[in-house]
Amino acid sequence: VDQAQAYHDWANDVMQATKQQGATDRPLWLLAVDFYRKALDVKSGDPNVMTDMAIAQFYSGDAQGAIATGLAVEKANPKFAQVYFNLGVFYSAAGENANAIAAYESYVKLDPQGQLVADANSRIAVLKTAGSGTTSSTP
Repeated sequence: VDQAQAYHDWANDVMQATKQQGATDRPLWLLAVDFYRKALDVKSGDPNVMTDMAIAQFYSGDAQGAIATGLAVEKANPKFAQVYFNLGVFYSAAGENANAIAAYESYVKLDPQGQLVADANSRIAVLKTAGSGTTSSTP
């Protein structure tokens, strides 16, 4: 988990430094995914590890894999609020705005005092304005 998190943090730092997601950070996200998978062999089903892996999958360019991992977390841990916010991001990037809205609303319902509630509500408003078929930008 520590190795995966180190690559996760490193990839995020590179992405922030270059002010874009792409070729420079992608190999690091892929390494993070690989280490998260190895960690899950030891800590099977850990929702935090799986959620972090979904984030790494998403930023490595695998939005559908991120959604699948997020849905596995949701199924195993339906009260784990953080995964719903992340699913909102993933769905939004995939152009699935209705699913994104539902995921963000689930996050707000499960963690009404959460640190991302204002962001979730803002994203909901933007998505509702855009309509259910329009692709929105990723964070």
